[in-house]
Amino acid sequence: MHYFSLVLAVCCSFFTTGIYSQSLVQISGQLEDIHSEPIMLAYYLGDKQYIEDTVEIDANGKFIFTYPELLEQGVYLFYFPGNSRYVEFILGDDQQFSVKGKLSDFTKTAKFSGSTDNTLFYGYLNKLETFKEKDEKWSAVKSRHTLNGNADSLKVADEMIQQNGDAYKVYKKQFLEKNANSFLEKLLRFNERPDVPETLTQEEKYYYYKNHIFDNLDWSFDGVLRSPNYESLLTEFIDKLTPQTPDSIIIACDLILQKTKENDDLFKYTLIQLTNKYARSTTICFDAIYVHLVENYYLKGQAFWLNGTDEESKVQLKKMKENAERLKPVLCGNYAYNFTLADEKGKKHELRKISGERTILLFWASDCHRCEAFMKELAAITDLCEKKGVTIVSVDNGADGKLWREKLEKYPVKNMLALTSSGSEEQTLLIEQFDLYSTPLAFFLDKDKKILYKKLDVEQIKNIVERLPDVSE
Repeated sequence: MHYFSLVLAVCCSFFTTGIYSQSLVQISGQLEDIHSEPIMLAYYLGDKQYIEDTVEIDANGKFIFTYPELLEQGVYLFYFPGNSRYVEFILGDDQQFSVKGKLSDFTKTAKFSGSTDNTLFYGYLNKLETFKEKDEKWSAVKSRHTLNGNADSLKVADEMIQQNGDAYKVYKKQFLEKNANSFLEKLLRFNERPDVPETLTQEEKYYYYKNHIFDNLDWSFDGVLRSPNYESLLTEFIDKLTPQTPDSIIIACDLILQKTKENDDLFKYTLIQLTNKYARSTTICFDAIYVHLVENYYLKGQAFWLNGTDEESKVQLKKMKENAERLKPVLCGNYAYNFTLADEKGKKHELRKISGERTILLFWASDCHRCEAFMKELAAITDLCEKKGVTIVSVDNGADGKLWREKLEKYPVKNMLALTSSGSEEQTLLIEQFDLYSTPLAFFLDKDKKILYKKLDVEQIKNIVERLPDVSE
């Protein structure tokens, strides 16, 4: 019996060793203060975290993750669902390593074996901790002496905070230079920001920062995608450093997509992120960015993962093309479709011949309850529109001419030119040319009938009109 048990133990040991020897990934660890609970291996993708796997920590605090194939490089996490804590580590070329330490003080106690990247990473984190502690110490001193008005002590605290900050900059610069081309150096570069000269004006500082934000980045570096660093950089450049107008954002998108082209995964991620962002955007006129991305990247074959040869790719590309074509006629800056429709008396009116420096063009339907509420609110700002020289044109896109007249009497809007497409050949064209799939739908046009704003509610219309000069000015 003992012999059988011994043979079984040896066989199991041999079999287990055989499995591990075939595994290209072996990440093991032992924690002094965590026992008999699950641990999850997770990774970053952009600003989100995803679970890769879960194993059980044994009674001795030991655990191991094994995989037959290498994992994608990046910043990974050990997540402990039992107490909602996590620690980060690097997964680069070294994917067979172990770590020991205490979860309660992991940064200071973690000792890695077989991973140069993580030994370097945690050495760096510990050094940062010393700078942080000094900063907190002198910031507390500064706060205390700010309250008691001790000017001399306050000056000393400011000097020490400045010295500590300068020392950190020197340390980080030397660290990056010393560890050039390492995984950590390439990763940290994506978290670096330009050191702007103080001698510049505020405007010059902005342009200096923006023009140098991509300095020293290795765009071919695969590990940055599975880290929070790239998403942070992308968001800052697009949302904070770029003027929030469609034309400016399009230029910014093209610039960063051009830079990521040497890294297929990064390019794919960036294009998908930007496309989804502006496909979902509710900001007025931002659909122009979506149309630009579809026409210049997806429909020109740059989205290599949608090669158009399989059925799924064909369907997705077809849908994106249809969406872009549907949106294009009503992009801000385009001329509104020049329809000709009749008023209540049957007189025909061509849109571009309707006078007015600015025009509110409202599509509604006489059988639409939301449209009735819109008409009531619009009636309340007609005096303001008249004062500012804004023409109001409504187009009923319903099918019942009699009901249309009844609703105009019930919800009168002063000085509004009321037109109808009922019985007109224009009705189908209006739906296509104005993306008219729901009502009410309001556009704001300039004197040449170019679209300035669209999909407006009455409060937005009021805000726009209030900013206009009076007609007498």
